[in-house]
Amino acid sequence: MAPVLRKYKTDEERAESMTRNITFWNTNVYAGAVVPGMVAAMETQRIENKDTIDGEAIQGLKVATMGPVAGIGDSLFHASLVPIILAIGTNMVLDGNSFGWFFSVFTLIALFAGSAYYLVGLGYNLGVEALSRMRGIIDTVAEGAKIVGLVLVGTMVASLVDITLNITYTTGEQVINLQEILDQLMPGIPALGMFFLAYALLRKGVKPVYLIFGLMFFAILLTYFNLVLVP
Repeated sequence: MAPVLRKYKTDEERAESMTRNITFWNTNVYAGAVVPGMVAAMETQRIENKDTIDGEAIQGLKVATMGPVAGIGDSLFHASLVPIILAIGTNMVLDGNSFGWFFSVFTLIALFAGSAYYLVGLGYNLGVEALSRMRGIIDTVAEGAKIVGLVLVGTMVASLVDITLNITYTTGEQVINLQEILDQLMPGIPALGMFFLAYALLRKGVKPVYLIFGLMFFAILLTYFNLVLVP
């Protein structure tokens, strides 16, 4: 923003514009790049003709777009695209392909940097119309990406989470294996149950770090008492 704000003719105008643009503003980092572009366009118009745009309108734009842009960015990036890219890289590594790590890292860097660069330019070129033009398209893409992300999460649970119960009991001369009974109903029930337990704990506000260590302790405990089979 500084190169744009320095174009104001007087020190008072520059100070006012810089003060206006250092107020607290919090939204999604990548999708939010469109807003500074819009603000830069409005500041440029104000530099050319002070009467066309009021300074409070510029500040109001930032406040008004903070929430909607955060919702779009979080659902599109963090809830959809990032898990998909990480899942692809994780599966490549599990298959013995060390390129999976580089794929995830460099794809995410390209996604974040490319999105931010493109959206800043889009915001500047379209001005205040950028958000309204983007919203319909991005909402459709985000909805599709969320569906793909949910399908991918289910696939990851089935393919990456391996919980085999080692619980048996004897009826007369017959030995009944609990895992075999569950597999007849639906393969992967223990893994699915663990997933829903973790999801429920996250919904209740349990921190992810605590959940990870709790699952590790629970796995060690089950293994120690020989209640699960180690792959």
